[in-house]
Amino acid sequence: MAATAPAVRPATLPYLPDVARVEIAWSAAWAAADADPVATTDLAHSSPEQLLRARFELHPATRLLQSGHPAGSLWAAHQGGGPVQASAHWGPEDVLITRPQGPARSGKPPLEAKIEATRLKLEQLKAREVRIENRQRFVESKLARREDTRRKILIGAVILARIEQGKFDEKKLRAMLDEALTRQDDRRLFGL
Repeated sequence: MAATAPAVRPATLPYLPDVARVEIAWSAAWAAADADPVATTDLAHSSPEQLLRARFELHPATRLLQSGHPAGSLWAAHQGGGPVQASAHWGPEDVLITRPQGPARSGKPPLEAKIEATRLKLEQLKAREVRIENRQRFVESKLARREDTRRKILIGAVILARIEQGKFDEKKLRAMLDEALTRQDDRRLFGL
């Protein structure tokens, strides 16, 4: 495995670069190409000489790492989301990584998938916030229109009451309406 590990090796965490190599290998295995495995029937029908000459390769989704630390155990202990258990064996470890049977993952490695899911959630929350703000503006606008309509009704009621009481000249009101109203429907409503 030619994965590059961080160049810095902190004295207090000497295993950390190897754990990073395991994470890199996991991500690579997650998205590796598909390949058909060797069928056991092909192996069974091969002669011993053919098997000796055969060249076997790891599946593209398989990675083999060697570490002077329990890097695979440390990495695995941090994948479940539960409490981290100390490794019972603290020593060198060989780590074999492969994805379960099946085609290459069309998605992203777990960390990338979590980041993508978080990004999508953030977009959804932002969209929800915009919808809430738009709804709030709509409600405020509707309330403002309702209050404006109510003011106009009250003004009209006061003027009509003054006309009935003889305190406001109806001819003056009709002249104001004749000057202000231009639509035929509005003019017909007042007999203009």
